[in-house]
Amino acid sequence: MNWKLLIKDDARHLINLDTLKSDLGTSHGVIKKEEVLKAAPGEEIKTHIGKKFRIIEPCFNDLFRKMKRGPQIITLKDAAFISAMAGVKQNTRILDAGAGSGLLTGYLAMQGAKVDSYDVREDFLKIAEYNARLFGVSENITFHKQDVYKKISAEDYYDVITLDVPEPWKALKQAEKALKHGGRLVAYVPTIKQVITYCEDVDKKKFLHYDKTVEILERGWKVTEKSVRPNTRMLGHTGFIVLARKY
Repeated sequence: MNWKLLIKDDARHLINLDTLKSDLGTSHGVIKKEEVLKAAPGEEIKTHIGKKFRIIEPCFNDLFRKMKRGPQIITLKDAAFISAMAGVKQNTRILDAGAGSGLLTGYLAMQGAKVDSYDVREDFLKIAEYNARLFGVSENITFHKQDVYKKISAEDYYDVITLDVPEPWKALKQAEKALKHGGRLVAYVPTIKQVITYCEDVDKKKFLHYDKTVEILERGWKVTEKSVRPNTRMLGHTGFIVLARKY
């Protein structure tokens, strides 16, 4: 998919150039389709009443807003933490089990990782595949309709395995075989009861070293000329991230 982001003050229009069929109507006037198509990032284009929009290239957070949704998605704050703690970089080999809507799969692939994404539901995989095209990372992802509890098919060892599944402890036996020495194992679960059960089983595995369990809380701030204070609402608990490593 080929995207451009048009910005004027608080107005934002994320445009898919591949599907743009007509002129673009905005609250600041109409922009000719031809102007949108030919404008390069950094340039300005005018509406029919002379209002100017700046053209920029969208980032992951902009495209995130256009995602198709199926199951509950992992949040960007959690995806970024997982990527950082797992040391994801160009050509890191990752198994992401529990593709869901594909946000974590897409985010990891955007870092240059090579991702095998598992899910047991065909409808979820179709949503995740659409979102991979949206993010422009399809070439870095291979989707599999497969149950990680039963089998991990891999020709080589993975650097990272992420488990966004209801019972991640059921995948530990498979992870032992598929994860390279020094590789990261990351579980993402919503409840502390799941954390306890998972950590108890990790402790029983001689090949795994438990690292830590964290939750990421995001609090925005309101900054004006007269006051600087935390926002009344914050993005609180979304899930626990449990980190372990194969020794």
